Order: sequence, then structure tokens, then C-alpha cells
Amino acid sequence: MYHARSLMQILRRLTDEHKRTTVVVLHDINQAAAYADYVVAMKNGQVAMQGKPNDIFTAANIKTLFDMDVDVLDYEGKKLVIHHI
Repeated sequence: MYHARSLMQILRRLTDEHKRTTVVVLHDINQAAAYADYVVAMKNGQVAMQGKPNDIFTAANIKTLFDMDVDVLDYEGKKLVIHHI
């Protein structure tokens, strides 16, 4: 977790400093919510939805994408997705 967070912080800083677009493929929804400006969510190899993380990461959208129930919390202005055990 430490190295994943460090890498994302470096990518975020470089993206901001150099005013570039960075494309990152993530399977960790919470990392995407924490660092992305824009999300393209895929399902079965197709674009299912796209937009700002706070708009995409809702309980209803996660249910559509992954067929699982989750709670979505607001944490420091970002979404935090918690799956049910």
C-alpha cells in the first residue's frame, strides 16, 4: 500500500507540474477516487460510464458495474467505497 500510494502521489505531482495528461489503469476504486480527475469505468470490455470520480463512484453505479452492494462515504472531499462482507 505504501508504494502504491507513493507512486500515485508522484504521478499526480508530475501531471500537475508539467500540465500533462496521464492515463493510468487501476483496479482499485479508492485509488482512482483519490487521485483521478476523470474516470472511464469499463464493464465486459466496454465503456460503461465516464465522468468525475465523485459522480461515478456512487453505490448505484458500483452495483451496476460490479453487481455488489457497497457503502460510499465522503472522506476529505473524495469518495471512499466500502464493500459489504
